[in-house]
Amino acid sequence: CDGQHKSLARYLLELSLVDVKLLRYMPSHVAAAALLLSNELLGQRVIWPASLARCARYEESTLRSCVSELRVLLESSRGNSLQCVQRKFQSRDHHSVAHNFPAV
Repeated sequence: CDGQHKSLARYLLELSLVDVKLLRYMPSHVAAAALLLSNELLGQRVIWPASLARCARYEESTLRSCVSELRVLLESSRGNSLQCVQRKFQSRDHHSVAHNFPAV
């Protein structure tokens, strides 16, 4: 997992903090879904390897609804009135992931 990958997962997680709909998921579930979505967005050959499923204790199928909600959050992040998270992740320190992955 490189710096861009970590930054993208963190960006998704921070976007999730301001969305009340994601409160229905356990924090570990949201974290696993953020990793799965970041793997998809970065074009990983295997998006949810068995080792990650074992470590996270979630199967890919159980994460799909949360991944869908994170994807909607990412798509709407530009139009969101709360721009603090987006500005933070536009910086080079965070590999400009808000610029590179503004919508999916």
